[in-house]
Amino acid sequence: MWGNISIYVTSYIREYDEDATSSSTLSIFSSSLFFQAIFMPVGGLLERSYGPRTTGYVAVLSVAAGIFLCSCCKSIPTFCLSQAVYGAGIGIGYIAPLSCGYKHLPDRKGLVSGLIVGGFGTGSFVFNVVATQWVNPENEKVPDGDDYYPSDGDVAQAIPGMYKLLAAAYLVLGLLGSSLLSDPEEEVLLPIVVTKGLQDIAESDEVEEEEEGAVSTTPLIPSSKAEAVKDLSTREMMRTLDFYILICCFFCSGMGGMFLSATYKNFADVPEHLKDQGDHFFTYVGSIGSICNGLSRVFWGVLADKIGPNNALIIMSVLFPLIFLIYNVTVDNPYVYSTCVCLLFWCYGGNFALFPTITAKLFGVKNNGTNYGMVFIWFGGVTAFLIWGIGVEGDKLGFKEINWAVFTIGVVGLALAVTLRLRLRV
Repeated sequence: MWGNISIYVTSYIREYDEDATSSSTLSIFSSSLFFQAIFMPVGGLLERSYGPRTTGYVAVLSVAAGIFLCSCCKSIPTFCLSQAVYGAGIGIGYIAPLSCGYKHLPDRKGLVSGLIVGGFGTGSFVFNVVATQWVNPENEKVPDGDDYYPSDGDVAQAIPGMYKLLAAAYLVLGLLGSSLLSDPEEEVLLPIVVTKGLQDIAESDEVEEEEEGAVSTTPLIPSSKAEAVKDLSTREMMRTLDFYILICCFFCSGMGGMFLSATYKNFADVPEHLKDQGDHFFTYVGSIGSICNGLSRVFWGVLADKIGPNNALIIMSVLFPLIFLIYNVTVDNPYVYSTCVCLLFWCYGGNFALFPTITAKLFGVKNNGTNYGMVFIWFGGVTAFLIWGIGVEGDKLGFKEINWAVFTIGVVGLALAVTLRLRLRV
């Protein structure tokens, strides 16, 4: 969403702060991402204590309040504070439907992850178009020789109304969706399906001996194969080496997509003939990309159930840097640009279907809300900090130079995915 509206918001802020740029306003996006990460474990705790429905209500109220507060903001710091409230709501509400779905269908965690986070990703398709039609219905172009819309023009001045409209929509739809959440009764919980590889491990004397005692709490346990069939607490999970491999892999695999989603429109170093396509061209590219993002989460989730989540992760980790390389060197062609953006969103969406599933398979379903929340807090926190740093130095760095760094991080992510596959066999 931010990748689409950032140029509008920046243009609006420039009425009150003429030094604001697309780089400096990246801090607004990083603020929401950081607080989403911080509050995901909180959402997991609320879900365990009060159930998914109540947690959903709390999340929706926070999301709507944060977006409404943005309609009153006129500076980058106040936007950051409002987006912090919004991000906290996203974090609180993110885990509840996932944990609820896992309890209903514990043997189809990939499909559950894909469907739920797919809906989350596809929502940007609808609201990208809604926001652009509200702010720029006439498809006005940025004036020649400038990077922003006039701060006193119709596009920039439509920002407060846009945020009020989005707040109302999020509140109504969120409350309706939260009302549908409920955990299954204990007696109808389906048995967890354990993979053959884990069954073989469970038959070993070592695991039988481990099951008779408490879960080992030795710092940085070398392997979690014996523990993969257990429900580890968050503290126990954090004492395994696998946890740290997982969060590093998540960061390297997901950071590129997060950067793309924030910058595909206003940071695209494209020639004038592509910019002449107009604002709606980039909006629709991003909206179609959002559909790819959402649908891909279902695809990657189903694929994870069929071939294993780590095998699916390796495939995704091969495709993303390869496509990102093409995106970086052929951005002057509108057809290649559009195709690459959509394919990158397709790969990016897989992270949010695969990593909750991998977390559940490694550390158990019971505490997956707080466990995945802790995994995400590291991913989101480091990514938010890095994007904030890019925003601070963005005006000094070239678009392609930043993209080469993102490409390199993606290659490292592939190496970590292979390492995870060799160690854990999930």
